[in-house]
Amino acid sequence: MLRRTWLPVLPVLLVLVGSAFTPAADAQPSPSNTTTAGARSTAITTYDFEARLLTLTNQRRARVGCGAMVRNVPMVRAARGHSSRMAYARQLSHRLSGEAYFSTRIVRAGYTPWRILAENIAWGSPSPTIIFNSWMRSAMHRQNIDNCRLRDIGLGVSYGGGYAWVTMDLGHH
Repeated sequence: MLRRTWLPVLPVLLVLVGSAFTPAADAQPSPSNTTTAGARSTAITTYDFEARLLTLTNQRRARVGCGAMVRNVPMVRAARGHSSRMAYARQLSHRLSGEAYFSTRIVRAGYTPWRILAENIAWGSPSPTIIFNSWMRSAMHRQNIDNCRLRDIGLGVSYGGGYAWVTMDLGHH
C-alpha cells in the first residue's frame, strides 16, 4: 500500500536585527491535509527525535563544509516551548496568536547576545528523517541548515494529536 505524507514546513531567517523581519506565512493543519492515519505515532521519544535531527543536521553540514551545530540550552528551551505551543494550538506558525516573534522567544529563553538567528518548523511526520528530508527539499530550510555562520542549535519536538510538531532554532553569538 502506498502511503502519502503531507508535511508542511516553514522556514524563517533573521539576520542581525531582531525587529527587522516579517515571519513567513502560516499554515494551519487540518484533518483533511494531515499524514495518513497509519503515520500517526509517538513511538519515538522526543529526546530521540531531537537527537536524530541533530545527527542528520550535522551530517549534512559536514558534507557542505560547515562545522557541527552545538546544542545550546536556551535555544532548546525556546524550541521546545514553541513546539509545545504549536501542538497545543494545532497550528503550524512561527508566531502563534499572543506569542512573541521567534527572536524575542529565543532572547527570553536566555540566548543573548546574538548576531544571526533562523528558525525551521515542521508538522506531521513521526519520522525525523522525513522531517529532515522535507527541509532539504525546501531551498529556504536548506539555506538555514547549510549556513556556516549559524553554529548553535535548539531542537524541540512535541506530540499533539499523534503528530510531531518540530522547531529548529539556529543562531550565532
